[in-house]
Amino acid sequence: MPAIRTAPHMRAMEADGLLQAPKQMLAPGDRAPNFVLPDPEGAFTMFYERVTGRPAVLVFAEAAEACPAFASVQAAKADLEAAGADVFWILQTPPKAAGDLVDARVWIDPKKQIAKAFLEQTGLGGLRALAGGKAVALLLDANQRLLAVENAAGAGLAASIQAFYGGRDRPTGEVRRANAPVLVMPDLLSPEMCRDLIEMFKRGDAQEGSVTSVVGKEQVSRIHHGRKKRLDFAIADRETNRILQQTIGRRIAPELEKAFYFSKFRFDRFLLCSYDAAREDRFRTHRDNLSPETGDRRFAMTLNLNGDQYEGGELTFPEYGPDLYKPGDGGAVIFSCSLLHEALPVTEGTRYALLTFLRA
Repeated sequence: MPAIRTAPHMRAMEADGLLQAPKQMLAPGDRAPNFVLPDPEGAFTMFYERVTGRPAVLVFAEAAEACPAFASVQAAKADLEAAGADVFWILQTPPKAAGDLVDARVWIDPKKQIAKAFLEQTGLGGLRALAGGKAVALLLDANQRLLAVENAAGAGLAASIQAFYGGRDRPTGEVRRANAPVLVMPDLLSPEMCRDLIEMFKRGDAQEGSVTSVVGKEQVSRIHHGRKKRLDFAIADRETNRILQQTIGRRIAPELEKAFYFSKFRFDRFLLCSYDAAREDRFRTHRDNLSPETGDRRFAMTLNLNGDQYEGGELTFPEYGPDLYKPGDGGAVIFSCSLLHEALPVTEGTRYALLTFLRA
């Protein structure tokens, strides 16, 4: 993972004691690490090479014969694929019966290193989670990000996987002639973290948001409701900033490197803000790197803390068409600071968001 450096101007203040970091190294929202293992015939293949752009399930077990879930999951393979999921097995020993391998995606982990690492990082205590013929399934999205962990016994595992993916919305593709070069990341923060940040904003001393511009030869910051109207609260507590940097950093860094070849960034300050329909809050078209103070900003991140609970308030990038961007709770849009963009008015309710910039 690329190095993440902390911006030098973070200021300390008394800790709120609200925000809690994920307790696991691999928690919902984190991308599952890549690995290379042999298949039952000894050919080494890479996890990221075998995924197909569909949600993936990584199922860990000691041996197929000793795991009641193996036969039931394989028997439900067609139903699971219809629900949108591809199932991969990581076993410590190869299946003894060749028939068990028909249409199975199987890796062999004879040294148990991959299984041990995954099961420790998800907080399951390592290999003891597989004792007694148990299986553990990591349910991933199409981008290999962890959604949930299932460890139901026997035939219940197949039913749990099918119910989970069957209950999720499956977006349909659209033919596009243009789109903005932005990165949309759902579920970047957990619902609990989003609620804590909203509460932090409500308890804080929010101020009218200002705009920075160059007037003549002078850089000035001023309240300008004709361009920007919202309330802002700058997070100054060191521990809160550390939690946000580490949690968000480990999740966006692989995506930025993959999509834009961008790495070794540092975070700007984190800002909580609200756009209230009753105030007619909005932020008209602007770019985020046009002043001397902001010239080294590379990417902006707008994270909706309650994206499913208000109307309006979408982001738009008019240079690239009329599409509107509005991630749900905990989802973010990350985009180049050079892109012209606008936060449209909230028409009902209040939008709460977490904002930051990534500097080179």
